[in-house]
Amino acid sequence: MKAVEISGLSFTYETGDMTEIRALQDINLEVEAGKKVVFLGANGSGKTTLFYHLNGLHLPREGEVKILGIEVGKKSVKEVRRRVGMVFENPDNQLISTTVYDDVAFGLRNYRWSEEAVQEKVQEALEKVQAGDLAESSPYHLSWGQKKRVALAGVLALEPEILVLDEPFSGLDPGVSGALVSLLDRLNGEGKTVIAAAHDVDLAYRWADEVVILSRGQIINRGSPEILTVEEDMKEASLEVPVLAKIFENTPYRPRSVEEARAAIDKLVEGDTY
Repeated sequence: MKAVEISGLSFTYETGDMTEIRALQDINLEVEAGKKVVFLGANGSGKTTLFYHLNGLHLPREGEVKILGIEVGKKSVKEVRRRVGMVFENPDNQLISTTVYDDVAFGLRNYRWSEEAVQEKVQEALEKVQAGDLAESSPYHLSWGQKKRVALAGVLALEPEILVLDEPFSGLDPGVSGALVSLLDRLNGEGKTVIAAAHDVDLAYRWADEVVILSRGQIINRGSPEILTVEEDMKEASLEVPVLAKIFENTPYRPRSVEEARAAIDKLVEGDTY
């Protein structure tokens, strides 16, 4: 099944001085359900604008967007947002209540769940993100990483089939970032499609099933993480080739993780010829 189908999508922002900024230009894209897909590109490449179309924050003006076969539009936006959970880059834009519990409960209450069901789903979502002890805390007194987890819990409480995360790893230290990767792997293992924007090409190289490279509102390449080794595309998108790809570029090995790199080094040390 296709989680996302986009055809001919273009989008223009109108500025206050009567000029226009073309944020997306003729985007055509399909994402298979159950995949982990990372979008890469410099600031202003169109990642966030594209993501806003995936749960109806922007409605298509030119082109078409379908989510799990449902065309995104005014009549379908409520159903689309139930199926697509969006986590913003800045969690402060998502946390609006006086307690963590009420923030996570917000969406459930909007859908008129019973308070008993709300309590069960909130606790379940907070436990998933390892924030069960934060229920009565004020969101404004949390660390950046805690805020990110709580924002994600608010989305998970509604049990969306697709997760869309805008720069979920920004501002996180390596330990917290690693824990988030593990959580997203578990959610993906449960059948959720995970779509994320990132600047970290090394993370995308080792973690994603597919990557999409954006530059100036256009897709310049998409496919397996191996496309991140195409230097001309990476240069056009103002990105660096992943470190492991650089290290092993003159060998027959293409490790995408530390473990695979160690195995490749062992073979080189043992005298493998190529």
